[in-house]
Amino acid sequence: IQRESYKNGKLSQKRIELLNSLDFDWDPLETDWQNKFAELKQFKKKHGHTSPSEKRKEFGSLGRWCTNQRRNYKQGKLSQERFDLLDSIKFRWN
Repeated sequence: IQRESYKNGKLSQKRIELLNSLDFDWDPLETDWQNKFAELKQFKKKHGHTSPSEKRKEFGSLGRWCTNQRRNYKQGKLSQERFDLLDSIKFRWN
């Protein structure tokens, strides 16, 4: 409700400041995406590529995330900003 009210401009400045003081996450979906992107950058640094296997237990979640990014791109649902970030680390689109 707080996020929705904030987006609609119906949240008081006092409430906004209070939530900010608690490190409130205004956009958890974006936070999750950025966390996975950071995880992928670390994966590439360690393994030299950006295609973690979904079948490997330790990489399954990251592999599924990568598959979702490829699907979103093919369906025109990936923002240019996210495309550019992935492309900047030589993400494998195919």
